[in-house]
Amino acid sequence: MVIYSLFLLLVLVFIDQKKNILLGLVKLRLVILSFASLLIFILLNFSATGCLIYPVEKVCFSNTFNWAVKADVIKYLNLHYELWSKAGRGPNFVVANPEEYISSFNWINNWFLEYFYGKFTDFLLVILAILIIFILFFIKILNNISLTSITKNNFLILYLTTIIIFLIWFMNFPTLRYAGYIVTYLIFILPFCFILDKRIDFSKKENLKRIFIILIISYSIFLVKNVTRIHSKMNLEANSHHNFLNFPFYWVKEQNFKKIEIDGYSLNSTTGACWNIEPTCVRDTSNLKIKVKYNYVFYLK
Repeated sequence: MVIYSLFLLLVLVFIDQKKNILLGLVKLRLVILSFASLLIFILLNFSATGCLIYPVEKVCFSNTFNWAVKADVIKYLNLHYELWSKAGRGPNFVVANPEEYISSFNWINNWFLEYFYGKFTDFLLVILAILIIFILFFIKILNNISLTSITKNNFLILYLTTIIIFLIWFMNFPTLRYAGYIVTYLIFILPFCFILDKRIDFSKKENLKRIFIILIISYSIFLVKNVTRIHSKMNLEANSHHNFLNFPFYWVKEQNFKKIEIDGYSLNSTTGACWNIEPTCVRDTSNLKIKVKYNYVFYLK
């Protein structure tokens, strides 16, 4: 994500027409397109789950529509996602008291031990590496910059907004996959972008050459990290989760199940996830009924 966002950094720093671009974003057509996209997103969520934003319990209509996802399922999934993001749950473990764990800041210490040191620090090191490379290549320009000139920008408003978004993310779902990549990236990159704004002359071949070298170095870091990660995953033991011994097929957990029959239809019943169990696989058979209409089989509860 950081490597892809390098192009955003270049746009924010080096394009002279930023003002015109930002003004163009508020044109009527783009506003309509944005609202239409948001409306489609909400309609898809609602038609599939009964929630305007899934799985936010406060905007779900579980008690209004009988086809909507049940309130207890929504509550469970909220707890599940928050617990996972705060390092209280993983593929093969879960903390003893989930609700107590996520309340207040009880999760902080474990989050630092299980998530921050490793995944998050790796991401921060990549960001810092990119910044250091930029600084080394444009050290002369940075030395000539007066900090007083930076205050003329509307930088503080934008940066404070970014910090607020970061805090909301950190308090609720502090894992990089839940929008953490971009918000963390912006926290570090935005000040650098505004410091260098309009201060690099790209009519000079020397500066263009520097940018090209920076891109090569950045993508080299990206490739090395990915090759290292793939190598470590390919060497996982057979009893390890998500091993690649069956490559190119993905890893699935073996599940125990039993064959049952309901209304003349054979089903496979299990207590956990279906994973490698052949269809039709069910977990909860209480009050389960089967009906056939127009050659379609419906499972009803």
